[in-house]
Amino acid sequence: MSLRNSLRVSRPPADRVEEFKALGLALIKSAERGESCSELLSELQHRTGGLSYGLEYFADFGGAESIEEFAERAALGQAPHVPDIEPAELVEVVELVYQGAGDPLSRYYLDLFSRNVSHPAPSTLIYHPHNHWPKGYEPSPAEIVEIATLPTNVIRF
Repeated sequence: MSLRNSLRVSRPPADRVEEFKALGLALIKSAERGESCSELLSELQHRTGGLSYGLEYFADFGGAESIEEFAERAALGQAPHVPDIEPAELVEVVELVYQGAGDPLSRYYLDLFSRNVSHPAPSTLIYHPHNHWPKGYEPSPAEIVEIATLPTNVIRF
């Protein structure tokens, strides 16, 4: 267990999830009516610490996740950028992404991984490994971290 406790999250309190569910439903209704949602979107971004959802997300709501899943993910807030995160911690983060298989906690950990590696499309390393390794090969979390943190991923000007 390498991941520092300050980077671990657990399910948010039910009352916080309900607050985000109400905000999400208000956004869906406003989008359906064609109303401006800029104040509600700003409130959402502020209350989540920076998570950014566009109006399109709420206008076309109902595809990839339920309102409850949205609310739980929003209640977890923005994953931090951690300048001193260690490769062993990133390996554990990838393992946590795999454990959740798309639930709000695993999406939080995917955001944490994405915000702390230099690869331009880190989720493809996890969900579409055939784009980076031979077809059928399943890279280990350590191999994913190795590719995601390569210095060659950084564009220098």
